[in-house]
Formats: sequence, C-alpha cells, structure tokens
Amino acid sequence: MGKFQMSEEDKENLRNKMCQAIGVFCDDIQSKGEEQVTVGLEELEKNFNEASLEAIFAQCQDNNQESNSLLPEQQQELRNRIYSGVHPEHEGPGFTGQKPGPEKDFKQKGLHHMSPACLTEAQKPGESFCDRVLRLFQKMLQRLRKTWQAVLAWVQEKLAFLLSTVQFIFSEIKSFYFNVAEFFSSSFQV
Repeated sequence: MGKFQMSEEDKENLRNKMCQAIGVFCDDIQSKGEEQVTVGLEELEKNFNEASLEAIFAQCQDNNQESNSLLPEQQQELRNRIYSGVHPEHEGPGFTGQKPGPEKDFKQKGLHHMSPACLTEAQKPGESFCDRVLRLFQKMLQRLRKTWQAVLAWVQEKLAFLLSTVQFIFSEIKSFYFNVAEFFSSSFQV
C-alpha cells in the first residue's frame, strides 16, 4: 500500500473552495456587521468540513477503481463523526450520541462540540472588532483541527482492528495448511 497522493488539481480545488468560503465570510461581516460573525463562522466551519469531505470521497472513488469506493453508509458515518463534534482528548475512537456500527465501538463519554455560544463571547476591553473576529476565527480553526484529529484517530482504530483481524485469519490459514500438509505427509509414510 503506497502513500496517499492528492493530485495538484484536487489540492487546488480544495484550496479554492476554502478560500471562497473565507471570501463569503469576509463579505458578510463587512456588509452585515458584527451580528454576522457568529453565523458566518458557523457557516465557514461547515463549508470547510464539506469541502474536506468532498475531497475525501472523491479521492476514495478515484483511487478505488478495482473495488468499491466508500459506501453511502460509510460516507454518512464519516459525515456524522465530523458533525458530532466530540474530540479525542476525552474520548476513545467512538463518539457520543452515535449508535454502534459494525466496527468495535468504545464506551463513550466526552466533551461536546464547542457551542456557538463560545463564538458570541463579549468583546474584550480594548479589543478591536478585527481582533475579536481573528480570535473567534482561531477558535474555529482549533475546533476544526480537533474534529479532524478525532476522525483520524477513529479511522486509524478501524483500520488497526481490520488489519489485526485479517492477520489473525491469515495465521489460522497458515496453521491449518501446515497441519494438513503434516497430516498428509505422515499418512503417506506409513
């Protein structure tokens, strides 16, 4: 299995979608003012997540010509994990509020996604509007990083479980093959 490589065209497409989302956010807060910061950041976060998911789904489809790409159920499960907003520092690879799937799910407890209320924090004394927007934007980026870090941990856990299962089955097949070969060789020596 080789290292993942995203084409330059796909990278540029993802960057363009993210830059467009930032442009829309900036236009909205310029034209509509401070009351749009919270709504704009929520929409920006959603747009970043959607652009990232689209890139993942497209890559899976492009790189899996001989097998199925991500099934609709897997795509939905990944989407649910992105939007569930539980982060790994208080959580195993499972997520609060989700029904266990066919994969190994873990006892779930955790910290829920930072609510939009954290985005409506009052402006700090002496903080300009631009400084406030930048501070809230940085918090949104931290949430995105934590969310995608949690998804990465979940995917790694799923793949590790699958890998260990296949390794176990393979060792059982080798053992069976060895035992049968030994049985036949001893049978013919009599």
